[in-house]
Amino acid sequence: MKTITKGFIAGLKPKSKRYDLYDDCLQTWVTPSGKVGFAFNTKRNGTRVRLPIGTFPSNKIDDYQRSEVQSRYADLYIEHTSSIPTEVIQQRQLSNRGKLVRNLFDAYIEEHLPTLSPHSRYYYKRLLVATLAPLHNIPLASLGKQHLLEFRRTLHDRPALRNNAMGVLRTCLNWGVQLEYLKESPYQNMPKNQTTKRNRVLTPEEITRLWEHLKPIHRFLLLCGQRVGEVVAMRWKDLEIGAEPEQEPNEPERYPSVRWTQPENKTDVPHVLPLPQLAVIQLPFPPGTGHVFKSPQSKVGYTSNRALNTSFGKALELSGVDHCTLHDLRRTALTNIARLMQSGEAAERVANHALGDVASRYNLYSFETLKGKSLMRWSAYVWHLTSGGEFGEDGLPVWDGDVEWHDVHDKGLAGDPWEVVY
Repeated sequence: MKTITKGFIAGLKPKSKRYDLYDDCLQTWVTPSGKVGFAFNTKRNGTRVRLPIGTFPSNKIDDYQRSEVQSRYADLYIEHTSSIPTEVIQQRQLSNRGKLVRNLFDAYIEEHLPTLSPHSRYYYKRLLVATLAPLHNIPLASLGKQHLLEFRRTLHDRPALRNNAMGVLRTCLNWGVQLEYLKESPYQNMPKNQTTKRNRVLTPEEITRLWEHLKPIHRFLLLCGQRVGEVVAMRWKDLEIGAEPEQEPNEPERYPSVRWTQPENKTDVPHVLPLPQLAVIQLPFPPGTGHVFKSPQSKVGYTSNRALNTSFGKALELSGVDHCTLHDLRRTALTNIARLMQSGEAAERVANHALGDVASRYNLYSFETLKGKSLMRWSAYVWHLTSGGEFGEDGLPVWDGDVEWHDVHDKGLAGDPWEVVY
């Protein structure tokens, strides 16, 4: 009996003509307008039996509706399949005898992955083809829980990859059961994946060693503490760029003030960040159109994190810094903002974390000044650190003259509250 998965529902896209899908007595149809329908359809004693299950205006079917369709289909399946020739099922099982795990993976890639999003398609395929390669030559009939446990142990030192790979494997095996590749999934009753929360924060020494090898987009991620997807999606139209500042002779080049508004993000609340000069310097001026950060190869915005991860890995290798991820840059920034501002609230506002239910509806203040001051203080710290500045016993920069750190970065020596003072 077919399992009606979220992936199957998501793949029901309208085409120029109506089309119908038939699988194990389940008839599914999609009209050009996007309407989706389900019916139980089989033959009984030579007579066609077709019983409607439900129709929906689109494929935006929630979990409750999907479970209702599954339940109704299951009831009809049990009631009406007694006359379905067992030879049909036996033939499907015989056709899959002698196949290897690799054959199941290939079928899953060809038949099921097209129903997923482009990013999921790419990631699932990479896991099935490369990461899960040690399982490829095992006969499906012999695949057992001991094989899965043995494979999982090989990734004990990479918990995130292990959990992702095992999750995709579980989904693929369940799909294989539906299509008679397997009588039952060996994943049943497998121990739950152990989840370990990452707490990697780069040390000041690591930031110093890594800085010179980072690309501008990586530096921007470290300085602003935003999610990778939000930085990748940033467009020039999202940036409010001030007037060109007057340039005094023999002074470091100055850039205009920039405010970045994220119109769409994980919390669905506009997020405004006044950018410090050190972050502005990382932007590819002069302003252009479309995405701010573009792939050097395609000259268009990044479509995935693959290229960023690859170049970041090279920077780690050149600097000799131990393994970390792009998300660890965000954790490093937010941890240091909380330390430098002595305020967890400041880090939360810069991070744009979702508030509690009540706070999200009643506390709508933008905290733009707090976010700007936090980013300025953090970027000034990074600049001082990477340019060989001195630090006191408290871990804060030591400045020339009598001006204290707090005074410098509350007001700014040049009078611009968002300027990183050189």
